This record gives sequence, C-alpha cells and structure tokens, in this order.
Amino acid sequence: MSERPSGIHEQPKEARPAYDFSTIMGLPVDYLGVPKEVEEMASAYLTQFDHGDTNKAQRVEWAYALRRQLQEDLRRVKREDLLDIFEQDESYAFSLAVYRRLLKDPDVSQTLGSELKRHERENEEVNGSYEEFKSLEQQLDDERGKLIALLSEMFKRSGQEPKPVHLMKRSLLESKVEDLEQRLEAIKHKNPDVAALIEYDTVKSYADQLRTTGFIWTKSRQRLLQEVLQGALTSRPVAAMMGETGTGKTALARAASLELASREPERTVGGDQEKFVRLLASPAIQEGKTYYEYGPLLRAMTGKSSSIDDQPSKGGGIFFDDEFNTRPTSVQRQILKFVSEARAGRKVTIPGTPLTVTVEPGFLYLAAGNPPSERYDREETGIETKREFAGNVINVEYLEQTKDNPELYQVMLAALMDQKTGRLTAVTPNELEPAWIKDGATGQSHLDEDPTHGGYLYRFAQAWGELFKAFSHQDTVLHKKDPSKPKAEFHLSSFILDPGVVLSWIDQYKASPRDRKEHLAVFFKAKLEKYLSQFPQEEQTLVRKYFEVFNILATQLNLDEVSKPRARVLTPKDVGYLNPNVERPRAKEPPPLLRATDFLDPNTGDVVFQYVKRPLKDGWDPGMSLKRKDTAPATMPEQGIFLGFLYDETAKAVDKTKAILVAKDDIPSFFDPERLRDFYDLDLPPTPEPGAYAESRTPFAYDKAKAKEYGFSELKIEKHEKAQEIFMAVYNRDSAFVTHYNIGDRDPDSTTTPPAVLTTEKWKVNKTALQDKWNTNCPDLPNIPEKSMWFFQALTEHRLAQTIDNDDLDFLKIAKEHIPDFGTDAFLLAMDYPEFDYTNDQEKQSALTPQTKKILQTLFNTQDPTNITRNGINIALWTNHDQRFQSQQAKAVITELLKNTNQNPDDFELRLMRYDEYARAAKTQSYGNKNLWTHFDGYYAHGDGRRRGLIGGSRGDGGAARVGRDPRAARYDNLGVRLVLSRKSS
Repeated sequence: MSERPSGIHEQPKEARPAYDFSTIMGLPVDYLGVPKEVEEMASAYLTQFDHGDTNKAQRVEWAYALRRQLQEDLRRVKREDLLDIFEQDESYAFSLAVYRRLLKDPDVSQTLGSELKRHERENEEVNGSYEEFKSLEQQLDDERGKLIALLSEMFKRSGQEPKPVHLMKRSLLESKVEDLEQRLEAIKHKNPDVAALIEYDTVKSYADQLRTTGFIWTKSRQRLLQEVLQGALTSRPVAAMMGETGTGKTALARAASLELASREPERTVGGDQEKFVRLLASPAIQEGKTYYEYGPLLRAMTGKSSSIDDQPSKGGGIFFDDEFNTRPTSVQRQILKFVSEARAGRKVTIPGTPLTVTVEPGFLYLAAGNPPSERYDREETGIETKREFAGNVINVEYLEQTKDNPELYQVMLAALMDQKTGRLTAVTPNELEPAWIKDGATGQSHLDEDPTHGGYLYRFAQAWGELFKAFSHQDTVLHKKDPSKPKAEFHLSSFILDPGVVLSWIDQYKASPRDRKEHLAVFFKAKLEKYLSQFPQEEQTLVRKYFEVFNILATQLNLDEVSKPRARVLTPKDVGYLNPNVERPRAKEPPPLLRATDFLDPNTGDVVFQYVKRPLKDGWDPGMSLKRKDTAPATMPEQGIFLGFLYDETAKAVDKTKAILVAKDDIPSFFDPERLRDFYDLDLPPTPEPGAYAESRTPFAYDKAKAKEYGFSELKIEKHEKAQEIFMAVYNRDSAFVTHYNIGDRDPDSTTTPPAVLTTEKWKVNKTALQDKWNTNCPDLPNIPEKSMWFFQALTEHRLAQTIDNDDLDFLKIAKEHIPDFGTDAFLLAMDYPEFDYTNDQEKQSALTPQTKKILQTLFNTQDPTNITRNGINIALWTNHDQRFQSQQAKAVITELLKNTNQNPDDFELRLMRYDEYARAAKTQSYGNKNLWTHFDGYYAHGDGRRRGLIGGSRGDGGAARVGRDPRAARYDNLGVRLVLSRKSS
C-alpha cells in the first residue's frame, strides 16, 4: 500500500484555473497515491503504447479520453471515498497513473490547453449563427414532439370523424415543422463553419443512439417513421412495410409502436406453419373452467390477456406481422379480411371460438415483408389482399449515401466516435474524408467525384451504397459505365453487407491497440476478404467489380494507405468538415503580391531599376501619357509616360516619394507625386467633331490604359450596305422576299389533310429568293439565310425586340424593335479574349487573361464568361432594362473607360455585342470557329410572349452564320458573354 501525502485538500471550484488538467474532481493528480505495481504497469504500458511512432496528437487524445472517463466514473463516488478509491480499485489507479505520466509530457499538457481553447473559440467565431441554429433545432424538436403526440391522439380515434380542432392543430404543426426545417437548412448553407458544427452534432447524436439503443434514427428513417404515423390515421387499421432484408423494418415497427401506443408491439413471424387461429385465441382450463388465452393479435386489439379479464389493462396496440408474405396466400387473406374490419369501438366475433370482443382505440395491424423474387421464398400477395391495404404501403429502402445525405458514411463515423468524449481517436482525417478540388481562380472548393479519390472510409461508403442498389436491382455505377450490357448482369442475388456487420468490425478495430496502429484500409480489406469468401464465386466476382470502381480491395495498396497517417487533434468543427455535405469555406485571398517590373537600359539591356505599377491619386494610372504645363520649368521633359513608383529593393517596398516619368528618349525622371501633378496634365486625344465618324472611324476618345486593364480593345467594323438592304426589305415585307397570306387562305405550314385555314394574316419568307439575293450580294459575309432562316422570319413578323418589355404576353406590342444594322460603320471597345472550345480547359484558361477576369469579376462576381444567364447579365448591366438605364457598377466601368476624355458617360452604354457586329467582325476576329455560343443584344418574342435572348456563333450549329434564341434563365457552360462599349444608338 502506498503512503498518502498529508495536507491534501480539494481546491474550491472557483479557485481552479479554466484549463487546469492537473486535478481530477478537484484533487491534484500528483498527490494521489496508487499502488507501486500499478505504477510499474502504467510505465510498461506507455512504453508499448509509444512503440510504433505514436505522435503527440495520439497521446493528447488518449490523455483527454482518460480524464473524461475518470471524471465521469468518479461522479458516482462519495466525496469522502475519493482519496481511497485509487488504492482500492486497480482500474481507477491504472487510468490515473497513465494519465499522470502523459500529463508530465510538456507537449501533451500544452496541447491539451491550446486545443480546448480552440474548441471553445469555434462557437464564438460563427457570429451567433450556431446558437441560432441550436435554438431553432430545439424548437423543431418541440414542434415535432407535439405533432407526433397529436398524430397518436388522432390515431386512437381512427374510424371516427376527426375533430376539427385536431385538423387545425395538425395543419398548424406541419406548417411550423416545415418552416423550421427550411430555416435550419438556410442557416446551414449560409455559413460553412456553422454547417460543420451542425454535422458534428448529427454524428455525435448518432453515436449516442448507437451506444444506448443500438439503432440510429437517420434522416431517411425519420421520414419513414413519419409515413407510418400518417398512414395509421386511415379508417382502415392496416398498413404494410415492404423492403429488402436488412432495411430496418423491425426497428421501424418497434419505434412506431412506442410512439403510437407507448409500448412494445405484439409480434409474430410468418411462415407456413403459423395458423390464423393461433394469433387470436387458444382454449385453456383454470380451476375446472374453460377460458381463452389471447394470442398476440387479439391482445393488440383488445388490450386484454385473456377472456377472464373484465377490463382492458391497456388500450389497443400495434400487432407487427413480420414476414407476413411467407404465409400461404389463403392465410394472408384470412388475416387481412379480419383485421380490416376491426375498427375502434366495433364488436367482432373471433373465428373458431364463441368470443365476441370490442376493438380498443389504438389498434393497428402492421405487416412487413420482402418483395417476391427468386431470392426470397415468398408468396405473391393476391389482388384481394393488396386491396385490403388500401394503398397504405410504405417502401423501406436501405440507408442513403448521397452528397446531401451521406447516411452510411455518417453511421460509420458515429461508430468510430468515442461516445463519452465525442472525439475520433482511432482514425485520422486522411483515412476518412472525401476529396475536394479547389478552384484556384475563385478559391471555392467542390467535391471530387472521382470514385478512387478521398479517404478509404468515404470510398467504402460509396461502394457500399452501390452494393445495396445492386441487391435491390436498381441502376448502379456499373450500369453507367457499361450501358450496352443488360442491367441484370450487374444485379446481386445473395450478397448483402448488413450495417450491423460493418459496425461490429469498427468496434473490433477500436478495441484493438494493434489494429488501430494500422491504416483503417488494412483492417477493412482483411475483413471484407473473409466475409466475401462465404458467397458463391460468381457473386464474389461481381462484388469485386464494384469494389474495383472505388479501389476498395486493390492488391497493391495506395501510397497513402501503406501506413497509418500521423494523427492530429480534431475539434468538433474539424470532425464536421469531414462530411461531404459541408461546403468548404472559400479560401481567403492572400494579400496581393508586390510585382516589380524591370526598367531596362535601351542600349545595353541591363536592369537600371525596378518599379511598381501603382496609380497616382485622382485616377492617373500607369501607362497614361502626360504633357508639360506651360507654367512648368522648360528643363523638364515636354512629354512622357507615367510608369508608377520606384521599388526599393532593400526595403522590399514601394518608394512612395518617387513617381517615374519616362520621356520619348527613354530617359526616366523621378518626381515627388505632388510636383508631378503640379507640372503635368494628361495628354489625351482630341474629341472628334460631330460628323467626323465616317472619316476618322474613331467616334470617341477613351483611356487606353484603363481599357487595357479591363481587357477591352478597339474594334472597327465596316458597314455592309447590301446586307442591310436585304434585311430592311425582309423587315418591310417586300414582295420579292415575303409572301402575304390573308385570312381564309390555306396555311402554308399546315401538315393536315385538308390543309388548315388561316384565321389571322401571315407573312412567309421566300427562302429561295432570299438565298439567291444573299449569295449574289453578300458572299463576303457568313451565309446567314442558310443557317438562320428563322431570324429573317422573325424579322418579317416583327418579333425581334430591343428590350424585354416586361414580357408582354401580346408579342405584337413591342416597345422598341430590334433591327440588325449592317449598314453603318461601327467603332467599339470590345472584350478581346479569343473564342475557345468550351470542352478544352487548357484552351479556355489561356484565353481568359487576368484583365478579362477582372471585368467579369467586377460585373458578374465570377471569372468565367460562361454559365451566366441572360437575366443575370441584365441585372448586372441595367437598373431599368426597358429604358436602358445602366446599373451603378456598369456606369462605374464606363466612367473609368472614359476618364479625363471630356466625354459624357451618359452618352454611352456597356452592353452585349449585337449579332450584326459579330457577323461582320467574324472574319477579322475569328468568331464562330469554336463550339462556343455567345449572348447577343436583343430578344425574340416567343409565341407565349416571353422574350428570349438572342445567341449565336457556335461552330457545329453554323458558326458566325448562326443566330438563335434561348430562355433568359438558361445557364450553360458553352454559352459566353462578350461585352462592348459603344455610343448609345439614336
């Protein structure tokens, strides 16, 4: 027996440090005595524990688990016995000795404190959203409880007219539950950190359920329970649950009984030996008198145990008829015919006996069965029997495994979690989590869909879900990979991997220190190989094909699965982020790099100095031309280009006192920024005189440096008067190209016999005449009539609109028509990225310069010109599309492009390129040679009046000769944006 030091006393609670791990239940661990042999055993254990490169995180987690276990157990010990308990109970003494030794490691004690602080900070860093979620979650639990209680009360009145107050309450509660569920989902999607804590709570709850009841109420199981409860409210007290073996039908029946009747169900299992009468009553003798012992079905109906009982000892209950369709069909009919009439309050005669009993409220016959197939020896339920269920049949599927509801994965996480500490100590994130792909441009991550990527446990969950589908004869991943083969070739007939089996493996893994030192994959592969060997060879071969897709049973281990990854301490938020249904937070953008540019000596090519392109105040940007003021000293350069500021190599910083001006002779001068402003003005090109457009073809001045910064360049487009003559002739319904049909004429587009008669006037483009005219006069333009005849027909019908016009359902009332303008020279500033094949990522990325990405980010909050809807474009560019009033962000861009030019930004518009501009510029700009569509300015009024945006240019559909139309809400990765700056049209 060890000697106990004197003078030990418990520290008062308020005197203890917030993160003091040196006490257990207020007693200092260093002064608590344990037997010498236990100390030696603890020393030997830690030597063995550290063998195999145990890292700091594993020691910290073990220390934390020991402390939590001691705190939990010692709460049951009387205060006066605490000092003696460690000498009397070897288990407590051993735990304390190991914990004390771990605590003496400075890394362990420091990490315990720092990680606990990190844990507690997590809740503070989510700005109250998590607390809001927990409050709403509690409200949801309360309202769900009220709803279930109400359904139970309504169930006990089945067969009677429902009370109006019950109907009103049910409607109100269902509405509240739905509203709370939506609000909770909104919070989850709003903040990834909150979503991570929510999913941690989910897994922790699953772990608690697993260890206390052996069953987990996942989301899909909760939905099924709700179906059972709602189905029980019918006037016929019968319901059925159908599903494959292992889907959890028995657990659902038990839960439904506890909710509806507050007791376990009366239960029997079908079979060809089970007689109907045995379910009802059997004669017995007591004191010379014959009476009847009630069978499980009659007990559930009456709440009585025998005919001797005067009054029911309890109300009606649930009779669970498991595997009911293993009974002969004749017995099935007998049972269903009997119970379907057994409604609350009715008197029923018991076949084969002289008994007449009263059915108590709350009785429900709940059958469960497997679907008839070659794998089950089941009777096909007859049509008469099916009719008795009155459609109240619930299909029970296996646990889900989807991105949004990864139940199989979360159930395994729950099994791996220590119930008391809520921590993952046996595994590391690399063994568990799915893989994510980060978009370098946006910082956003998305789930990696490659089935071979990610941690072993996640891949196994995916494969497990596919095996369940194969056993249920659903479409699987193998069907998708090889659709030419019959689906039945990929269906499993006997292999089923029950969740109970997998969870037992996890328990074995957690309980074995030797196994825990190996990668989870090593342990699982060994278990799977042994389990798989029990099945026929043909079945094994097919299962292996499924595992092969997800790299589950690979002969050659992955490099990251050869050995156990090093552990790290995981907080609840860290555990939450292991789930695939928690979005990764957008990566914080690093501070912009200070990019220094070399200034080279024009004669030698040597670096003279470095500078940083940084603007002066009030919008003087690098690259702008400057001219000397008349008041400046004549010794200063007359003209020059502003470069930016000198870069101080020693300080690795910008020298804000030295602005650089380079004269025409490439000689630099250094100015104080204020002096530069005092002595120089911007040297801007003159504004063209009115009417000078045709001669100069430069109708407006602009800031060239700013245009380059936004990825815009000049685009000069020549007029094509012959093409415009053709378009206007079609628009004006010239009889040379357009035939007029009156009311009463035969419809030229009719396909009926006899042809339909027109009820309104109609104009029809003469394709042959139009094509001949175009071939003769416009051979240098794309062949628009050949690829886009509909466009000319729309022009004839006056269905082309310049604006949306609020989607006027009368398409003839177009406020401003959109008429192609091939007949005027055009000068534009246009986004100058080259078109690309949208399926070629490398080509796409090389086409999108930082400048192009900047304008896209500024206006559309994306750096990709595709996948933007027409509605999204309109919101970004216009505050009032019909009046062509630009948005604030579009006005800001226009103002920057026209800065210091004396132009009025209100005279300009930032818009989509028009189709006539695209078609004329196609040859010089190589438009229409890629499989990329382009949004065009203008709309087509569809037959229902809805305005659809004009698009065109896709190579496979006619290239630059093609103009089409698409719904404004359409979003495609092969439909892009090209903006232009132009003067407003008159």
